[in-house]
Amino acid sequence: MARTLGKPIGSAPRPRLNSGAIGSAIGQAVPRGVAGLTIRQRANLVDMIRSQITPCWNPPQAEEGSGHVTVLMRIRLGRDGQVSGSPTVARISGQTVANGAYANALAGSVRRAVLRCAPLRLPAELYDAWADVELNFDPRDIS
Repeated sequence: MARTLGKPIGSAPRPRLNSGAIGSAIGQAVPRGVAGLTIRQRANLVDMIRSQITPCWNPPQAEEGSGHVTVLMRIRLGRDGQVSGSPTVARISGQTVANGAYANALAGSVRRAVLRCAPLRLPAELYDAWADVELNFDPRDIS
């Protein structure tokens, strides 16, 4: 049910997804249980999560003056990589009264991306590190 805000659907070409840039933003959000992981395991785990979520995210186009909005989404995963319950918004940064509709649409696009990409394929032996994650989504990372 995603729609383009401020323009009729189909009036402008959709921007292409810049996987590298989005990946770096997602990489900033680290799974909560990574304390016991080596740097290499942590980087590999973040890359695995990034590579699976990034292709599924289709954020709405921002209206003029909507400002910079980002969404931090909390996701709980079962051992099979399926999302447990519904992904929840941990924080929306940059939301104002003026851009509230856009911020809500952005959060919805993030939630759909997570659900669309499930189940995630992640190493079972590192389950404690990825069972409960928060991912940061920044639409500026699309080119």
